[in-house]
Amino acid sequence: MTRRLLISVVLVSMVAGCAPPKGQTPIVLGKLKHEEALFGWAPPFQRNVPSFDHRNRAYIRSRAEDLDSTAFVHALSDGAWAKRGFLDAVKKAYPTFVATRLGGGWCPSRVVFDDDDHAYTLLRIELADKSQKSLLLHSRDGCATWQITELPDGQFTMEHWTGHNAIPGPPPIGVLTKLEDHPGKWASVMRLSVYFPKKTEEGIDLGEPVVVSGPDGFSWFPDMTVDPSGFVHLVWCLTTPLENRRGLKEQVEYTRWDGASWLPPNDIVPISPDIVRNAIASDARGNLHLIFGGSVYERGLSLYHQRAFMDDAWSAQAWSAPHLLNQGISYMG
Repeated sequence: MTRRLLISVVLVSMVAGCAPPKGQTPIVLGKLKHEEALFGWAPPFQRNVPSFDHRNRAYIRSRAEDLDSTAFVHALSDGAWAKRGFLDAVKKAYPTFVATRLGGGWCPSRVVFDDDDHAYTLLRIELADKSQKSLLLHSRDGCATWQITELPDGQFTMEHWTGHNAIPGPPPIGVLTKLEDHPGKWASVMRLSVYFPKKTEEGIDLGEPVVVSGPDGFSWFPDMTVDPSGFVHLVWCLTTPLENRRGLKEQVEYTRWDGASWLPPNDIVPISPDIVRNAIASDARGNLHLIFGGSVYERGLSLYHQRAFMDDAWSAQAWSAPHLLNQGISYMG
């Protein structure tokens, strides 16, 4: 995974003509100074999360300075960046379309590819009557044209291809569905479910969702990966209020889908008052890599990495000792 990531980053940097200053390797960043000011970095491509298809071609979904706007996928083709828009397809399906919402990275904004190099991306839109819709966009021709599938209401995440996890069809989609209000700030009682979409001649069949989270606590910030054997691994933050509202108990939950059923959820990280984010990925050898942020080990909102073999990951004892990546205020967006 590291080798592929380095190749991909070098590819984008070479095309952009954004090599570091001569003699300065590795790049040295300055505190609170952007690369624009440090190196005059002004790439011709969109600055967002890059994705790569099986031929290692780069794709980046557009964003603007605000957190809502997105309109196209930037695709690297024959050494040049081409804009491949999706709003015309959205407007055709929804004539009263007004704007995209949370499309600049707040909601998942990456492009995901399956084994056929079909592309998928999630989008939230607002209509003229102020209602909002969540959509799955699907392209069979390198983001040139798009099919639209409406998703149920909720907050979504989607499996992402890292180069070592097989995605034979549409990526699994996790959805957080609001069940009721919660008195806490920025809080709701949520249910976590997963869809396993299938491709059809007409488009995408979402199928029925599989409920993952239990009745206790509040589930949020899910992330998932598919291992080389095709099994789906899912992690999320489970928040449980303490008695008499004397604080919160937060932990990272893990489960695995074997093609027929989910394992019972199990917590794989010690309890913390403020686990804020978690992310998971798999490598070519079947290892799962987990990054999580929080005050688990009394270091403030620090960032940690730990790993486990895919067949053993349900057990907290199978995970390696956490490696501190960054101490202090760390927050994965």
